[in-house]
Amino acid sequence: MIDSGVAGSEAIIEKAILESGHDPGEIKAVFLTHAHPDHSVDEVSYRIGDAAFIGDTVPVRGDIPIFINPDAARYSLSVLEKLSGIEIFYPAWDQTYSLEMMRKKLADAKEIINELEGIVCDIDHGMELSALVDLVCERLHTPMWKSNPLFARTIACCRKK
Repeated sequence: MIDSGVAGSEAIIEKAILESGHDPGEIKAVFLTHAHPDHSVDEVSYRIGDAAFIGDTVPVRGDIPIFINPDAARYSLSVLEKLSGIEIFYPAWDQTYSLEMMRKKLADAKEIINELEGIVCDIDHGMELSALVDLVCERLHTPMWKSNPLFARTIACCRKK
């Protein structure tokens, strides 16, 4: 099993396994692609035949972008871009992507990272991180992200050192 879900989702996962004609006892190993507190650093993708299981490597519009180093995030995107022989990509939360869709998502993901860095650069004048996060969320029209500590970490890493 790849990415076993969050705590509390056990019944949903068991039901899905049973509905697919399998028994939960058939699972011999669980492969995790990521742990949220440490994105980009310890994230792993798995290739099985012509499929890639990519976790949260690719930020998507409308979802909260979480990474701890914009350059490392761009590097991960470039690695995915250069993979050959992959026909389908399985992210952790979004729909599956065909190769053509993945190319568009990768280009958009780079724009998301650049956009965040640009916004932070424009409005950061040495203020407290929480104030900066509030302003970024206002600019992006995403007030629901203000209280997310992982998004705050993303904004912190976008600051110019």
